[in-house]
Amino acid sequence: MNGADILDPGLNLASMQPGALRITNSPNAGEVSGIVQDRESKPVANAQVVLIPVKTVLRDDPLAYRTATTTPEGNFSIKTIRPGDYRAYAWKPSVGGAYMDPAFVNLHTSKGKAITIAEGSAASINLDILAGDLP
Repeated sequence: MNGADILDPGLNLASMQPGALRITNSPNAGEVSGIVQDRESKPVANAQVVLIPVKTVLRDDPLAYRTATTTPEGNFSIKTIRPGDYRAYAWKPSVGGAYMDPAFVNLHTSKGKAITIAEGSAASINLDILAGDLP
């Protein structure tokens, strides 16, 4: 809005000067694929893979998170990812939606793998399964 990217600070109409709002949609979303492994480097089936946006302002938007479930061979693929910086995690399905809880994410931040998704890119990443138990 008015030449500023409103995704970073968020849209706060009360504090903005009147002006043009330009919405840009792109058919060039990114994608990521990979494999989830256990400590013995064996593939993990039915693991929950989650991409969590690094920008905290995006963490309030459930659509900014991207998830997938691994195949019996431990493979996953996530498409239509908004370009940006993420941390990738793989948990057992019992974690459910706990990844939306900031306290849970703070406990596991260092265990996630950083990944940058560029417009139209196809990235690959291998993840280790995390225990992910809530305290």
